[in-house]
Amino acid sequence: MTDTAASGLDAIVKRIIEDAQRDADSSVEAANREAALVEERACADARRVLDDYRARAEALSASVMERNRTNAQLEGRKLTLARKRALIDEVFGLAYERLCALSGAPRGELLCALALREAQGGETLVPSEADAGLLRERIGEINAALAASGRQRLSMSEETVAMDGGFLLRAQSYVKSCSFTALLADVRAVHETRVAALLFDGTVENAHAQR
Repeated sequence: MTDTAASGLDAIVKRIIEDAQRDADSSVEAANREAALVEERACADARRVLDDYRARAEALSASVMERNRTNAQLEGRKLTLARKRALIDEVFGLAYERLCALSGAPRGELLCALALREAQGGETLVPSEADAGLLRERIGEINAALAASGRQRLSMSEETVAMDGGFLLRAQSYVKSCSFTALLADVRAVHETRVAALLFDGTVENAHAQR
């Protein structure tokens, strides 16, 4: 092979090698670019997944906190209501004790007023053991007031009944309890809202508005 031929061949080989090198470089660059794009996409996906988990965790935490706050508020309201109920019970309990502790003329006036309010007329009055004496003393007064209101007189029973105070009104078709327990239950049904307003709001106007 002549020197000229050898030089031509070297040139061709060199060009082929250079072309191959350029192609290889291009392939490496392309591969690097593709790898970078893949890495970037992967990082972006990872960030999105992480952000999504963080958002879910924050939402879950907020939900748990809100639920706990709501539960705490409910428990607080229940406790407040229970305390208010206990105070109202105490008020009416004291009222009952004072009612049972009445004696003499005030107790007699109460019994007369109760009989006039509850009697239809014509019943038999059966006194409690505690009030038999007072009622027998004032049955005439009770009957006079009944007659003045157009109602029949009451008959006074010789029997007594065991109860905290008051009496029974016995008719052919019914027996009505006029005990102090029954009286206080009626009073509580009518006035409990007003008492609660006075205790917790301090105003009679609020009590009327709530009724």
